[in-house]
Amino acid sequence: MKKLMMVILGVIFLMSCSGETSATFDLDATKGAKFPAFTAKSIDGKETFKSTDLLKSDKKTLFVIAAEWCPHCRDEAIEIQEFYEKHKDEANIVVIYSANNSSPEIVTEYLTKNKYTFPAYYDHDNVILYGSKIESFPFNAVIGKDGKIEEIVEGELSYDSLVEKLIK
Repeated sequence: MKKLMMVILGVIFLMSCSGETSATFDLDATKGAKFPAFTAKSIDGKETFKSTDLLKSDKKTLFVIAAEWCPHCRDEAIEIQEFYEKHKDEANIVVIYSANNSSPEIVTEYLTKNKYTFPAYYDHDNVILYGSKIESFPFNAVIGKDGKIEEIVEGELSYDSLVEKLIK
């Protein structure tokens, strides 16, 4: 019994070191599934935002997990910025930058250099990344006004596809 307890404690320790047990975000990426509640932090980590504040129920939402070093994410960010400038009153945009191989300073520099103004947050502990179980960047979820997943898109979206998925 003592040996079993030591093995269990060892497994728990290893999982906590990998960050997996810190995930409080558990995404069921099935179409029609309710999008889970989450908290997002500002890039500098000073502010925390609840999903209920970011996913306004009168609009569809584009929820993105990205990395500033990812070429597809960089291409998509250009499209998201154009969409945001033209349609920010018609759809919610939530872009979460992963801490995977990055830092808040690097993301801030990237957003500033490119003059991106869309709502961007930072996954300081990679809780969103681990909880979404994504395999590649960018990860895009289109969330309906009812808070349910309408579509999951792994890979970049164009301006036209953003309009099609979020406005029409």
